[in-house]
Amino acid sequence: MENLVEELTCSICLGLFSTPVTIPCGHNFCGGCLNLAWEASKKEFINILQSLNQKIEKASNTADEVKREQRQVMNTADKKKNLMEGEFEEIKALIEQEKKKSIRKIEEEENKANSKFSYTLSILGKKKQEFEKMKSSVESLLQEDDDLQFLKQASKLHDTTSKEPFKPKTEFDEKLLHQIFRNTVSLKDFIKTKLQQPDDISEKLPAGGRYPKQDDTLESSRAYKVKMPAGGSRHPKQEDPLENFLLQMKSSSTSLEKMQESRHPKQTETPDEIRFTFPPKFGNADKSYKKEKPRFKVPSSPSVPSPDGKNNPQVNTKRGPPIPDSREEVLKYAEQLTVNPNTAHKRVLLSERNTKLFVSDKVQDYQDHPERFTHCSQVLCSQGFSQGIHYWEVEIQGGNFSGFGVACRSIPRKGGESRLGRNNVSWCLEYFNGKLQAWHDEKETSLTSPNTNRIGVLLNYDEGFLSFFSVSKKFSQIYRFRARFTEVVYPAFWVFSANAVLSLNTFN
Repeated sequence: MENLVEELTCSICLGLFSTPVTIPCGHNFCGGCLNLAWEASKKEFINILQSLNQKIEKASNTADEVKREQRQVMNTADKKKNLMEGEFEEIKALIEQEKKKSIRKIEEEENKANSKFSYTLSILGKKKQEFEKMKSSVESLLQEDDDLQFLKQASKLHDTTSKEPFKPKTEFDEKLLHQIFRNTVSLKDFIKTKLQQPDDISEKLPAGGRYPKQDDTLESSRAYKVKMPAGGSRHPKQEDPLENFLLQMKSSSTSLEKMQESRHPKQTETPDEIRFTFPPKFGNADKSYKKEKPRFKVPSSPSVPSPDGKNNPQVNTKRGPPIPDSREEVLKYAEQLTVNPNTAHKRVLLSERNTKLFVSDKVQDYQDHPERFTHCSQVLCSQGFSQGIHYWEVEIQGGNFSGFGVACRSIPRKGGESRLGRNNVSWCLEYFNGKLQAWHDEKETSLTSPNTNRIGVLLNYDEGFLSFFSVSKKFSQIYRFRARFTEVVYPAFWVFSANAVLSLNTFN
């Protein structure tokens, strides 16, 4: 009986079968209990399926996010590589410029020495000819048959003496050459040391493991060329030794130029006069050849035609118009200028209807244009001038690294030679590390910085003059270029430091 009860009991509800059913394996259950069990199991698998679908969707979204971040990283890396390529190109241009400058100084020293040697050789050649003439005269005297005549001439010969030919001391300025070589070796050693340092970037990352902002990277790369002014740096307490070293190199280069100027002021001195004493019979032996001593003048004009015959701006030897005594005299020539966006470097940001410019931390999305500067952060104005007199004013804010002047349309747009004043088709004043300099055709002139933040520029195209004025209570000229302009010239500007802002006066 117990066995029969056990066989008629449902193993799910533990009661007698209400609606007994048999499944293929031979087990018996209540139909209702079996349906309930299957529904519970189905719900469990539905929940599992929903959970899996959610996880699949989350994994897909995460993968899309990773791909998006990957694209961002790749784009950022491309921008960084392009930025670094530009910075390294500028570094190469700076080193190449320093190389040319050093070699030019050595060549100038060589030319000065060669000039002395050439002059000495010419004098010695003349003296040799006179000695030979004297020798032939003495030989003819020895053949004199008349004893009385011979004694007269002999007594004159005994009364005179002939000094040995004198060779003046001609040598290189060893101190100058050693200083040039020492600067070059120091630059090489410093760069080598800097490159050999371990690149443990993880130790240099700030808290949180985040990379520095682009402006920090930009300032670091700029440090190779310039030192930010006090109060203008993003990180004023941190000093880059490379900045200090390059400033020392520039200071040394300036001292070398001063050394050259002090040793060879304005003219290349010829050798000390060469004197010889001859018997009176054979000419004016007591005369000095000082009258024959030539003077080699060093070209001092900032604009001279190049030897390659190109149509370069030439020197204008006119004295030019008188210097204006007041600002009112030049305001009648005032021009309202705007910057040409098609020429702006992609790090130059324009505002206020293209009358204000400064360096941006980010590369701007400017379209490519054949007139755009790609190497130096420069820009030209839309207005160009081919005749007449024109005047404009520039207001400078934090302009420790900025420049302004004019450039011909043919100015290069790529490479280090596109920098204002580093070619023969541009003229500018430049603030560099607190110092004011005039630049044209790679020739630098140090100036006294005026106590004003507004500079006036007066272009007299027909007379060939470009003048810069200090605009304050006193209107005074800072510097004047002389050149014969042969093509349209445009107002031009250069900004480098992040806090340098140049604004054009609209004369409203």
